[in-house]
Amino acid sequence: HANCLIHYYSSQKQYDNKFVNVEDSYQNSANRGLKKLDNNGEAILKLECPQHYIENKKSYMSHVHILVSDKNMTQWKNKLITYSVLCKIPIQVLKKHLRNDDRLVINALSEEYHTKSHIPKSFNLYYKDAKKMTPKTIQTKVKEMITNYPKYNAYIKKHKINFLDIPICVYCYNSTCSAGHQLANELYRAKFTNVIDYQNGITEWDTKKTKKKSNKKSK
Repeated sequence: HANCLIHYYSSQKQYDNKFVNVEDSYQNSANRGLKKLDNNGEAILKLECPQHYIENKKSYMSHVHILVSDKNMTQWKNKLITYSVLCKIPIQVLKKHLRNDDRLVINALSEEYHTKSHIPKSFNLYYKDAKKMTPKTIQTKVKEMITNYPKYNAYIKKHKINFLDIPICVYCYNSTCSAGHQLANELYRAKFTNVIDYQNGITEWDTKKTKKKSNKKSK
């Protein structure tokens, strides 16, 4: 599709930890635009995190729809392309989830790294191990995490959230580390639909923690 025009659109910015219906998710959405593809057929799209939604009792992960024009850019091809979107969150949003006990936080690094340092309340599932697991095994691992997190378990029961729709947040070492993204892909393969990524990882978390301690000492 080199040098063609694309029209992209998705649901509105994510505002709820739980799923909403499809009509509400697209209503007044500003997540849309036009972009011309380069000579390699590539373009970078900037989106607010698309709201995940339910349609006909089926849950859908965050995604973006794309229409591609013909070479002359006079009409749209009769094919809708859809890409999943892994939303990245800042540390402030992660802290809110930890305070509310409303997201299962999973470290995608190895057990060795997890033992050295990890975000409080987070569990560990090494992305390389997940790649070797069946979807059922991954689901079993997640169920074990929920069992060992009573407040989160109470949250999903209170809101009657289906198991495969439970809110999950992955993280790894820093913003250039791809382990979190790769673990998210394995969770998608295991049919989980509500996954986000704390992009700056344990490096930022430990840095903020150290600065906080330093400020307390200086006072």
